[in-house]
Amino acid sequence: MKLIRVEPSYWRTILLCLLCTSCGLGGTNVIPEDAYMEHASHDDCPNVSGTYKLYGEALPGMPPHSRFSSGLALDVMLSLDLNVPERWPTSDIQVVQTDTHTISVRIIGSSIIKTMQLQPRDKLWCKDQQLVIERLMDTTGEATAGRALVIHRLELAQDGALIVRTEIRGGTRFLFFYIKDPTELYGARFEVVR
Repeated sequence: MKLIRVEPSYWRTILLCLLCTSCGLGGTNVIPEDAYMEHASHDDCPNVSGTYKLYGEALPGMPPHSRFSSGLALDVMLSLDLNVPERWPTSDIQVVQTDTHTISVRIIGSSIIKTMQLQPRDKLWCKDQQLVIERLMDTTGEATAGRALVIHRLELAQDGALIVRTEIRGGTRFLFFYIKDPTELYGARFEVVR
């Protein structure tokens, strides 16, 4: 049997390649494949424009609060935190949906409006009378970088209430290591204001 001699510089290169591929530097994807969109269309979209209570009631099996606020506020669940002093437990929020399905929110009594700015990498579609918005967001920390896939599902109940479900999937990269974060699920029902 004949042994092959490998130069030390080649060993370093081989070791670095193995380390990079095994630790997730090859590009970790938190976006699911497009198979779920095969029966989706924009014709099945509900129009969610209206005025709703700012704070919602948790859906069965969902936590009564989100990690971002003390309650389930509609603007926070849509990743559009208004952060205004007019935020009271009895406040109402106005939601405006355009023909291109852009969503804007404004707390009644406030002049601050925030609009969800979709990027080319984001996806929006409708299926089974639900408006589904997927947003890929870059996250950074002191020594980490990552991505989060935030999925918003909006639908109208028969009584006109707005039902919002938010799912957050993400991962963080620290040096050569990729750490998958636990998936977060929130859901709330926001009563319509007549």
